[in-house]
Amino acid sequence: LPPETESINYCCCFNRGTMTLDAELERTILSPGDTTNVFFRCRNDSTTPAFGVQAHLRETITWRASGHQQTKSRLIGQKFVSAYSFPELSP
Repeated sequence: LPPETESINYCCCFNRGTMTLDAELERTILSPGDTTNVFFRCRNDSTTPAFGVQAHLRETITWRASGHQQTKSRLIGQKFVSAYSFPELSP
């Protein structure tokens, strides 16, 4: 997955810098019951301290046939990492 950078704003309009999150999957093709590791990196280029990072892994499947389409999505994992164990979150 490509890194994603978000602006950090105070009171909706005062720019405090950016925060970048980068994630990598150990395996991208899985069968039911398989497990994989997700690695992520975070860089806080803002003047605002972060309390932690909440990551969610979602599976989205889209079926297409005979001009019809259906999409299903579900949460398959989530993790909160505290800033105390993630020094990159300090400004």
